[in-house]
Amino acid sequence: MAATFSQRRDEMAKDIAVFMDGTWNDPDAHTNVYRLFSALRAGPEETVDEKEGPVKCAYRQRKGDSLMALYLDGVGSSGEDRFTGGVLGAGLHRRVMDAFLLVSSHYVKGDRIWLFGFSRGAWSARSLASFIARAGLLTAEELDDGAVLARLEARSLWLQTKAEAIRNEGKRPRGEDFWAANGEKPIQLVGVWDTVGALGVPFFNGMRLIDLAEELRLDFADLSLSERVRYGRHAMAIDEQREDFLPTPWAPRADGSIKQVWFAGVHADVGGGYPEKGLSDITLSWMAAEIASLENPLPIDLNQLLPTPAPLAVQDRHDEAQNRMWKRRPLSPRHIPDDAELAPEVKERFDKRDDYRPPSLEHHPQTQAYYKPPIKPEKIFSSQPTVRLAPGEALRDYVFANCCWNATGIAVSAGERYRIDAPDGTWKDKDHTVSASGYDSPNPIMKAAEGMRRLEDAPWFCLVACVNADATLESHNPDAGNAVTGMIQSLTHSVDRFDENSQLQAVGKSAELQIDRDGYLYLFANDASWAYSNNSGSLIVTITRLS
Repeated sequence: MAATFSQRRDEMAKDIAVFMDGTWNDPDAHTNVYRLFSALRAGPEETVDEKEGPVKCAYRQRKGDSLMALYLDGVGSSGEDRFTGGVLGAGLHRRVMDAFLLVSSHYVKGDRIWLFGFSRGAWSARSLASFIARAGLLTAEELDDGAVLARLEARSLWLQTKAEAIRNEGKRPRGEDFWAANGEKPIQLVGVWDTVGALGVPFFNGMRLIDLAEELRLDFADLSLSERVRYGRHAMAIDEQREDFLPTPWAPRADGSIKQVWFAGVHADVGGGYPEKGLSDITLSWMAAEIASLENPLPIDLNQLLPTPAPLAVQDRHDEAQNRMWKRRPLSPRHIPDDAELAPEVKERFDKRDDYRPPSLEHHPQTQAYYKPPIKPEKIFSSQPTVRLAPGEALRDYVFANCCWNATGIAVSAGERYRIDAPDGTWKDKDHTVSASGYDSPNPIMKAAEGMRRLEDAPWFCLVACVNADATLESHNPDAGNAVTGMIQSLTHSVDRFDENSQLQAVGKSAELQIDRDGYLYLFANDASWAYSNNSGSLIVTITRLS
């Protein structure tokens, strides 16, 4: 139950810190959001589940001297809404309402509000900051009306404030009067890791009608940080390539009160959540140092975390784009402006790793001198499970016709022998249905184009085996909508260059493969590197290690 007005009036001014985690993330994920919450010098963590109160989610809280810290799980973190929350974004609006009600319940005049978030939680934190700035908070009287009415009032206030912002009629926002009486700059800091999506929310379900419906309901994140927020800190990922995770930086402020810094790694290398934390510990330490540099900082001690943060600039990064969930979604390097601030650890990584040359920094003034051929493939942590088959062991997998590379997840070594079988099933080269044996076309144009096949001497659409030292080739699959974009993307994704450094062998319906180098086994349909956009279908293959 919310505190009554008389209870709240006697409280001392304090810090209210709200931590909003990313998609599918809860404390077990150990993201930077939760680790920062855990690093506060405060009392023990408590789980609060007010089933009869206005806040509809369970949350965690910690209390300290003049401190109230509140942690909310990411959307999709509970079993019942893992798909709808994680993939479709359902629950984002509810999380913002919950956080708004929590802040309203604890706020007294003079309190400092701190908002932190990662990924969609970053969108939520930024959206909450905008909402609080424009609308103020619920008063003690409004909260004392009861849980149902308080939530209805919060929702009504959200819709009203959003409508006013869209119409831009010059009407004086409710927050103007509220903050005139309670302090002009109530929010001390919005600190976020890798806010993603063109409007802050990554709509990656591929269904535009649903996307538009989500956007109409959820869009409240400003690209300009409200003047009621004193400071903004934003850590962004250099190496994330999923177009569904486009970064959303703030517009800069002339006074320098907003800092936005680029760090090595992909989305969760920056926001945290992987077991390997060398890269995410860099951004965690950066955020903690930025907080400590402000007036009246939060009490944070990273040394009380287990394990203690150990930043490591040269650690291998990850790449979620390898995952089967993402491999059919479009990829492209992030655009990083020439004047973008790079973390010092980025230069250290360039100096110490000659395989770290991300495309997004090729023309950046601080790094362009490092890009001298040949550019080595980067060694990264593979999110595709990798196995080593023992002699006699077998594995079955799908091979998709429209992928330049299909990862089998099998690590191989020179001298090993395998048999690959695809006796049944068909796939399509546009309208031409064929088996794994492929076909030879009598068409003069197709005859003339045979020299463009990735394996020139094998038939069109013959199943081909590929061994390459790079565990991440699936992340380079072009997302080609037609032959023209396919040609462009095959060049930008260096399909031919990777093939030149691969062992390639025609398989057809069945063949033995003698491995001549260490690496990873891939399969694909033999086609021109730029022509995969009109392919469809898949084959089921069996891969058996012989010796």
